[in-house]
Amino acid sequence: MIVVVVVLLLNFAVAMTVVLRRRESRSWLLILLLSSTTGAAVAAVLALLLPPDMTRAVEVSAIFAGLAALSAVVAVVAHRQRGLARSGNGGEGS
Repeated sequence: MIVVVVVLLLNFAVAMTVVLRRRESRSWLLILLLSSTTGAAVAAVLALLLPPDMTRAVEVSAIFAGLAALSAVVAVVAHRQRGLARSGNGGEGS
């Protein structure tokens, strides 16, 4: 199980390095989603390793997964709003 945690953290480090080298302005969302989902996976594995009375890793895992989903929704809504603003509608009704 420890090997799984190490592989997850190594995967996160390599992916973050690749994303940061691309120097795109939208890379922050990818890093946020990657860190949230990796955090959820690491917390879930730790929940299996530690005794049930010593950890709240399942709750932490759910929080990380929720943050990943929330950030994705915010990014989609923001992208749509920018698209509406560029088209001249300004997000208002017709």
